[in-house]
Amino acid sequence: MPYCINCGAGVEVGGNFCGSCGNGLGQTARLGYPISLNRILFLTIVSFGLYLFYWFYLTWRHYRDHTGNEAYPIWHALTLLIPIYGLFRIHAHVRSYNELMSKSGLLGSIDPMWVVAVFLITNILGIVANILTGGLFGTDDYTFVAAVSAAILFAVSLALYLRVLLPIQSDLNRYWESLANVQIVPSKVRVGEVVFSIIGLFAWMDTIWGLLSESYRAAGTAGAATPF
Repeated sequence: MPYCINCGAGVEVGGNFCGSCGNGLGQTARLGYPISLNRILFLTIVSFGLYLFYWFYLTWRHYRDHTGNEAYPIWHALTLLIPIYGLFRIHAHVRSYNELMSKSGLLGSIDPMWVVAVFLITNILGIVANILTGGLFGTDDYTFVAAVSAAILFAVSLALYLRVLLPIQSDLNRYWESLANVQIVPSKVRVGEVVFSIIGLFAWMDTIWGLLSESYRAAGTAGAATPF
């Protein structure tokens, strides 16, 4: 899809003027969408790992808009909730960007199978953490040791997420910046990211109260918080 070099809005092929800003379309440009690594680090932690879903949606949308290839960003993000199949979509995501980089003479630093293995591990850690805190079987209470163990598993999962997301985004930023005649449009913070961050803060509160309050653990109200 071509884009207006003045405002970055998508324009029709063969059009003479941008429908958004009215700029003449003697030239058009493709867009590049770098995302700050600090932003990913901050939002992943604040959202208790839920930012992964939005990042998956956002980068699939960037891929679709940049290449014009068929993609369904919302559906691809939701597939992360589907056991096994979501791993195939994760593999496809990394592979697709690696192929783009290869066509531009760049080498991706991330092996798709390694990413799949990491996400499989985080899924297992999430199941174990929920069992410890009664989130899967609805037990009435759980112990302080179980709460600490679950919190450690959550922390390890967040670290693994970042171990994957940061290198992948670093590759993507390197790809966008390497392209000639591409207008760089840094992705702005969007409503979805704010919503996921708010939900994540509640998940952090749930985890912290599970560690600090015996009555909270006895009530069996914690355990629903999970970063995956």
